Amino acid sequence: EKLVGLTYKLIGNSYYFNNENSLALEFYQRALRINEKIKDEETAADLQNNIALVYISTNNLDSALLNLLKSAAAYERLNKPRKLANSLLNMGEVKDLSKLHIEAIEYYQKALSINQSNGLKLQEGYALNNIAKSLIQIQKYNEAEQYCTKALNIALKEKFKPLLVNVYNNLYTLNKENKKFTVALLYHEKLLDLKDSLFD
Repeated sequence: EKLVGLTYKLIGNSYYFNNENSLALEFYQRALRINEKIKDEETAADLQNNIALVYISTNNLDSALLNLLKSAAAYERLNKPRKLANSLLNMGEVKDLSKLHIEAIEYYQKALSINQSNGLKLQEGYALNNIAKSLIQIQKYNEAEQYCTKALNIALKEKFKPLLVNVYNNLYTLNKENKKFTVALLYHEKLLDLKDSLFD
């Protein structure tokens, strides 16, 4: 049964990455039922997280949050800090999409704290950058810049280009919204150069 569950999960992944959301959801839910039956709590939590991502893609935010709350509770019980922080980041994204930016920041801060406590540098960078993104939405530009700078330092030190793309994107948006157009243009050029280098 475990192997059947894994097969369903992999099929779900394939459909998800091809934007076939209804089929991804169907196979994730089949896999979830099997893993709940055989009491594989961690894999069940992983699947709830995946199901939430499908719901986020289809803007079914209440269902996404419900699945993320379940996965986070399981990861906390199982002492899986990296996965718990990831679920919290996804919860923050749900709140951002719901325009509840203050609540989003609270989830991102929890994820940040877990990542810092466990020495998870790249995940820490993403949490910092997400906080900055939410702060930009509520026009707290100075505070957002501080979080962007911390995320930028991690991205440069770890040489992690996908994070760097996200940070430059935030810095571009931040400076454009703050009417610092020359600085915004600089980050826009850095962003384009970096995106080009990713495809070289």
